[in-house]
Amino acid sequence: MTPAILSLTGVSKRFGSVQALDDAHLDLRAGEVHAVVGANGAGKSVLVKILCGVYPADSATLTLNGTVVSIGSAREAGLLGLAIIHQTPGTDPRLTVADYLMLGQEPTRRGLIDRQQLRRSAAERLAVIGAVLPTDAPLGSLGRGQHLLLEIARAVADHARVVVLDEPTASVSIDEAQTMLRVIDALRRSGIAVVVITHRLDEIWRLADRITVLRAGRVVRNGRVSETSVEQVTTDMLGHEVSRAVAAEPVVTGPVVLAGEALTDGSGFGPISLDLRAGEIVAVVGGGAATLAGLLTGVRRVRGGRLLRGGMPIRLRGLRDAVRHGIGVMPESREQQALAVRLAEEPPVVLTGMDAVRAAVEERLASVRQAVKTDIPVLRRAPWELREDIPALVEGNRQSVTLARWGELAPPVLVLVEPTRGVDVGARQRMHRELAELRRGGTAILLVSTDLEEVLGLSDRILVVRSGSVVAELSRADATPQNVTEHVAGRAGQSA
Repeated sequence: MTPAILSLTGVSKRFGSVQALDDAHLDLRAGEVHAVVGANGAGKSVLVKILCGVYPADSATLTLNGTVVSIGSAREAGLLGLAIIHQTPGTDPRLTVADYLMLGQEPTRRGLIDRQQLRRSAAERLAVIGAVLPTDAPLGSLGRGQHLLLEIARAVADHARVVVLDEPTASVSIDEAQTMLRVIDALRRSGIAVVVITHRLDEIWRLADRITVLRAGRVVRNGRVSETSVEQVTTDMLGHEVSRAVAAEPVVTGPVVLAGEALTDGSGFGPISLDLRAGEIVAVVGGGAATLAGLLTGVRRVRGGRLLRGGMPIRLRGLRDAVRHGIGVMPESREQQALAVRLAEEPPVVLTGMDAVRAAVEERLASVRQAVKTDIPVLRRAPWELREDIPALVEGNRQSVTLARWGELAPPVLVLVEPTRGVDVGARQRMHRELAELRRGGTAILLVSTDLEEVLGLSDRILVVRSGSVVAELSRADATPQNVTEHVAGRAGQSA
């Protein structure tokens, strides 16, 4: 067995009264991909942030190449060759790709930055990991998948020996997810130790060599991926078995409750048309899926065409208008748009603006609180109160709170963008059951997701968007992983 280049042992960390880690450990080997998994709140992000100097541990021993070292900051970790690639990039959006990759190492000519050489050098650094990005593009114009490739390329250029990836395939397109898996494999072949935090268990058996499972801050499994199974890992994470799928049900749809006619955003997207019927789940995949969701919910302004709610034209100037018209929303930017509320002080039912629900606020507030406690196990075991700021919760728990809110209200229309991003397998199944229940109750659901398993398992119809238009519509019976991927990539009909 290859010896560990890095060993982290005896890791404990407490935040107030919450014991986030309790005698946890992690060891990494060169040229291996190590998956770190666990339910929301299990401590996996805290563990790798301690590893990379973002958080100080209450107690821990870190050994690097046989030498005990101390890391007091992310900068010190970087100097030792440890790099963490976060879910949300924190770079200056005004910099170009080339500027960022060559920051502090800009080539000069006659005392001035040589822009041509700068771009060439940046392209070479991207090529090392097999990535291609426009080197003159400002960072603010890049998608999440492109940002991650950029950060990985910079880490490799800075001679990182350990690269930590936090949910690298969450909220990226299907093609970008495949590119990310190829990049991870390239890092492995180059001898870098790669740590992957993920909730997508199916990917682990495709990319990882070893796995560490955390539950309630303690390591409950540590070994080779080939010696375990999805079912075993799921049980380790949750402490009990969980069903893996929501059974398909016959589609019984009602009238059209939301329709878009020749919608455009004024920036090249559209015209695009669609309709949603009561009691169905329609998934939208491909480039522009989130833009379409934005047009249907007021996150993006409709510049052409019209929206109809129950056959009547409506105009949405923002999310508040959407919920006033009975459109529930879980937008992509949950921190800014959906979760800056206090669950108890400003109950979800008040936020809807629907008169029928407003009249029942006091009566239903207790049931909302109980539903949240029931649906989110971490809130049952952690000493948090329902009055705590929702943004303070980890992402998966924030999403469960938001869906619990809409599950209680059962709006006529519900638009979800990446609802299970960063959510563990147990919470994911609970959320899927909640969506199935809403569908049975007559809610029309529009689902934007890059999780192909989720799309195929939940949806009655799949709309494929490319270049601002719907290029394909697939029924549940006709949709397969292959043909959905081919339509998204524009390769439908090209297979032998």
